[in-house]
Amino acid sequence: MVVEADRGRGKSSAAGLAAGALALSGADVLVTAPAFRNAAEVFARARELIAEGDPDATEPAGDARRVDAPGGGRLRFLPPAAAADVADEADVAIVDEAAALPVRLLEGFLDAPAVAFCTTVHGYEGAGRGFAIRFRERLLDSPFAVRDVRLDEPIRYARGDPVEAWASRALLLDARPAVSAAVDDATVAEATYRRLSPDELLADETLLGEAFGLLVAAHYRTEPNDLARLLDAPNLAARALVAEGRVVAVALLAREGALDTDTRRRMYEGERVRGNMVPDVLTSQLRDEAAGEPRGLRTVRIATHHALRDAGFGSRLLEEVHAEFGDDVDYFSVGYGATPRLLRFWRRAGYRTVHLSTTRNDASGEHSAIMLRPAGDEGGDETAGAAMTVTRTTGATTSTRGEPCSTGTPPPSATGSATGSRTPTANSTPTSSSARSGPVPRPCRSI
Repeated sequence: MVVEADRGRGKSSAAGLAAGALALSGADVLVTAPAFRNAAEVFARARELIAEGDPDATEPAGDARRVDAPGGGRLRFLPPAAAADVADEADVAIVDEAAALPVRLLEGFLDAPAVAFCTTVHGYEGAGRGFAIRFRERLLDSPFAVRDVRLDEPIRYARGDPVEAWASRALLLDARPAVSAAVDDATVAEATYRRLSPDELLADETLLGEAFGLLVAAHYRTEPNDLARLLDAPNLAARALVAEGRVVAVALLAREGALDTDTRRRMYEGERVRGNMVPDVLTSQLRDEAAGEPRGLRTVRIATHHALRDAGFGSRLLEEVHAEFGDDVDYFSVGYGATPRLLRFWRRAGYRTVHLSTTRNDASGEHSAIMLRPAGDEGGDETAGAAMTVTRTTGATTSTRGEPCSTGTPPPSATGSATGSRTPTANSTPTSSSARSGPVPRPCRSI
């Protein structure tokens, strides 16, 4: 079953009532969502229904992610990657906010005897084109008899409530790329590279909507904070390719590194320094305070219009970024959920892997990778030389978990990284005297 609805239509409540009824009938119901908070309403409604059926029913002590029903039925939550691996063991699988999950993960739930995919039609959760296009095709080819259900009657709002319309516009919940017909004739050679400053984006609602819509459609997880960061974060920059007045490719970039001595020392001792994902990892794994000194530019997200994929727009955009910032930074970096296709793309752009996690990231369902590319020619100043050394001596390292091998809290991503990954690491022999002591990082293994 596929259940689609706009926000506030009771989609999660309906899923919770169904899950509770199934658990009362003795079924093992497996629930997943991008995060447990996305499924909180499912569990709230299921608990209410199970309690009505058996007032003495209780949930396991201290386990809010499981509800036991009389007769042996149960309701349990697992993160997406873990749930996909055991979908065939449950009687029913319910995937809430399905469009916010990568297609590879969604396909794993087709092993369940019965499955319901619930998703938001509009808003960030339902913006990923993977569900609407690629997974829909896969679903139709599956042995399941697919039933589509759409919920239109609002519950959270009155029909036509102006607050709903205001929230949608203010948070760009309906932000979309330009329609395909408007960009079908675009060519890489004729596209214009341009800067997208916050002032320009705020002054042109169409430009903002198309740029942000591309970033949302190409990524499996977006939240309102991402829009705020695009318009307000001091270390972020946006660049785009525009053809015939339409945004056809966009990149969100984060400046990292160039940290002062005191900040580098605090990072070395395990403190989280916001907006410095790669320096944090290099510092913790190389055990070198100087690793935060080189200036880096990380590609947080890069997206090409779906009608122009594989036409060279993404590569052209990266080339322009390298040319513009090459004299201002010492290295370029990117973090993402690794797939063979993405790995080939970034290697063609001159990037080399310095980290690959051995387990799949709970959110993306992929192994998380970090890649670096030196900027400029070898033999520059001391800082540039340090960046060259980083890319040549870190080698490829793996963490035993789908998260950073680092001290302290995992480093932040300006908008969640190129694919939402927060798991870069590098591991090498210390390169400075300061690297011979300090907090011990979580273990990584060189490969």
